[in-house]
Amino acid sequence: GPHVVGVVALVLSAAPELEGEVELLEKILEETAIPKYDGPDCMDNNGDDLPNNTYGYGLIMQLPL
Repeated sequence: GPHVVGVVALVLSAAPELEGEVELLEKILEETAIPKYDGPDCMDNNGDDLPNNTYGYGLIMQLPL
């Protein structure tokens, strides 16, 4: 959703050479996500799978508490 677009905008502002590199940006987001799982199964997708239907690949960033 909108939060992912915001992260992509921040990444592109820090590394403008990635502009147009959609597959690379997607790979970066997927590989750096903090995995998050959900116990319940959803249709044919197990909540323990990654990506899953609840959280996708996980959190795109973690804020300090």
